[in-house]
Amino acid sequence: MNRVDFLLDADELVPVIGTLQDALTRRPNPEGEPHFDLQTALDSCDEYFQSIRELTETTGRLSTHDLLQAANGMSSGYRCFWERPFPQGLEMGQPLFSAVLERPMRDLLRTLQSLTEAESEDYLGEPLITLDAEEELNCFNTWLDGLASHQRIGLRPSQGCGLGALAASFLLGWWFGRD
Repeated sequence: MNRVDFLLDADELVPVIGTLQDALTRRPNPEGEPHFDLQTALDSCDEYFQSIRELTETTGRLSTHDLLQAANGMSSGYRCFWERPFPQGLEMGQPLFSAVLERPMRDLLRTLQSLTEAESEDYLGEPLITLDAEEELNCFNTWLDGLASHQRIGLRPSQGCGLGALAASFLLGWWFGRD
């Protein structure tokens, strides 16, 4: 668990909320040459996982700029993931893995929206944000387990497809207030 404190005005969260909303509502339709294999498809969203990793490794203070950087990275990685289709015969994996990426974005979006709509002037309490895509990850892994071994060539199990940051949920502690 990672606890991070910060003090900001609710209005400062509007660009972060807009970035997450835009990413979830305006994803591209997969076009062009399909990915070579599943690993290249999953590697296409490395920027997403890097942004998650940076949030989970944050200690001390987290600024609105840090949140916006993370939201931009998540959005960009998610967009890259959807730009090209999954390999032929494995198309079902794209929406399954997309759910793994979408869940933390939706959780973060909901929490930030609730903070901006809070009626109380200050909020001081337990960690509010839990980003957890374990259920979605289990569905994707079940699908993977059902594939023939030759279809999984290219996946490096030891790497975990960059999913370590999502497999274990993380918490951010908040100090939310108004100047």
